[in-house]
Order: sequence, then C-alpha cells, then structure tokens
Amino acid sequence: MPEYSQIQTYIKYNEQTFNEVLIKAGDLFLEFGINKKLLDNWIKDISWKVEDNGFVYTWCDFETQKIKILNTDIDLQIRPLISGFLSQEFYDVVKVELLFHTDEIEDYRTNKLTKEIGQIIWKSLNKFWDYFKEAGVYFTDEAQDCKALDAIHSNNIEELYQFDLAIIPNKFEYLYKNISTEFTCKRISDALVIARTCRWETLPWDANY
Repeated sequence: MPEYSQIQTYIKYNEQTFNEVLIKAGDLFLEFGINKKLLDNWIKDISWKVEDNGFVYTWCDFETQKIKILNTDIDLQIRPLISGFLSQEFYDVVKVELLFHTDEIEDYRTNKLTKEIGQIIWKSLNKFWDYFKEAGVYFTDEAQDCKALDAIHSNNIEELYQFDLAIIPNKFEYLYKNISTEFTCKRISDALVIARTCRWETLPWDANY
C-alpha cells in the first residue's frame, strides 16, 4: 500500500446537515477533474447511520484516479475520502480529504516538494478553502494526519504545527501568534497561511505555474 499525503479539513455536522456537507464535498472534488458520474454514485452511497453505541461512523473510500489535476498538464494519482465520525474530544465531524501518493509529489533525494507540485498543493488548499473555512485546511503526511486539526480543539499545543502547509482561519490565529522558526507565514484576506519552510523548493504561494 502506498504512503499518502493529504489535504484535509473538518466540518461540523448533524443528521440535518449531513447531506448538505456531502453535496458540497462532491462539488469540491468535481473541480479537481474527477468524473461526475463516478462522484455522484459514490456520494449517494454514503449514508447517516447511528450505531448501537449511539455514534455515527461513516467511511467512504473512492478508488484512486490518475488525472490532470486542476486543469494543469501534470498527471497525479488522487483519491478523495470522506469519513464522518463522532470525536470524543470535541464534536461530531465529517473529515473531507484529498489523498496524493507521496512518492509522486516528493523528491526522494531531498524530501522536498518541487516548485510545480508546490503550486498544485497551494491551488488545492485554496480550492478546499473556497468550500470549507470552518476548521482550516491542512496539508499533512501520514505521521501528521489530523494532529493539528485535533490540537486546535483539544488545546494540545505540542501538536499545533503538525502540518507542512495550512490555511488557518482568523478565529484560530491567536494560537499561532509566536510562529515557530521552522515555518514561514503569509496573510491572506481572511486567514493566515503557514508553511514548513524546509519542505518546499519554493514556497508554494510564490511558485507560479
């Protein structure tokens, strides 16, 4: 099984809003170039189901698609993922993710992401941000998976920087008032963007492609 890196976010949900979140996630993934018929069939099979313990767990895993992502000429294998669950630490969330094969996007010699890939990741993060602004959007590897998202809501300061690139909503900016020296930050209109400097050949927001 390949190692994955992912763009991810959380969205609060309940039984009344569950389908709205799914439709919105489907619209988001459509923008990446995934076949609409496949997406529609996938989304319709995701359902709200309360288990015997009172929790709602939903998992829907889409097969990997190799496509020219976001209308560029770069072919990448991507896989959208939607998982809904009750987090015992803060609230019920749907996790919406886009997975990449790490070996396709990372230079194995330097462990960095190239200028071209950095721009794709940057565009992808912004596309997620267009749809889901509630919890921030994070680019993580398997070791960092969801740690920063969880940290914000559980006050786990040690995990706040478990990402390589993130768009942080203004409401959580206070948590990052003393930016770690390992990171570079940039302000956009309604958020703070933070990148782990050593992971990028060119900072993603500076990589014109």
